[in-house]
Amino acid sequence: MARPLEGITAAVLGTGPDLPADRLEAFGGYFTIGVNRFWRIAGGFRPTAAFWIDGAVAAGDPQWPDGTLLVCDASAAPDRPHERAHAPIAIPARAGPLPRRYEQLSPRTLYHRPNAGVVAALWAASLGCWPVVLLGMGCENDGRSGRQLAAMRAALEEAVGMEYRRPTDWRNVLWPWPRRAVESPAIWASYVHSQRLTACGAGEIRQRLRSFYAAA
Repeated sequence: MARPLEGITAAVLGTGPDLPADRLEAFGGYFTIGVNRFWRIAGGFRPTAAFWIDGAVAAGDPQWPDGTLLVCDASAAPDRPHERAHAPIAIPARAGPLPRRYEQLSPRTLYHRPNAGVVAALWAASLGCWPVVLLGMGCENDGRSGRQLAAMRAALEEAVGMEYRRPTDWRNVLWPWPRRAVESPAIWASYVHSQRLTACGAGEIRQRLRSFYAAA
């Protein structure tokens, strides 16, 4: 299966309390995916892509910077995308069990879960990204209901627990950064400079993905 971003690092940036919003510039040269209403807490940081699975996000006066690639569940696409600067890449989603092996993940499908960050991370994995860094996705208390947080945690644990491994080198694809890496600048820096991360320009990422999905 063709994977348009084979070996490129992706950082999925959730909106949880564990997102180090003041240190995101460290990912300025990487493929970053801002989830849901990420723009509200991102400050001046501009993600490569904005991602959502809930139609209310697109209807809520989003403040996506010009040039940001928009990606969403096809059922949550704006009603009148022609009124926006550029239409989103709208990908059909399905529920049900997750694929059991990495090679079964398809970039033509979003795997629906009650956690947009998890859906975004699985999408990045399906594109061939490695590693897929998870930040701001600790499902810590941020004012949501206990039931919603529990569902989000379960979805995160399920996805990480699948231990998707690349058949080329058998390394895990999903890489959740622990709280200590957020709290400690030294550990944060060691992770960023760990030699596991592969930079790629935002313009090239957008071009690759636009071409890939246009060819569908």
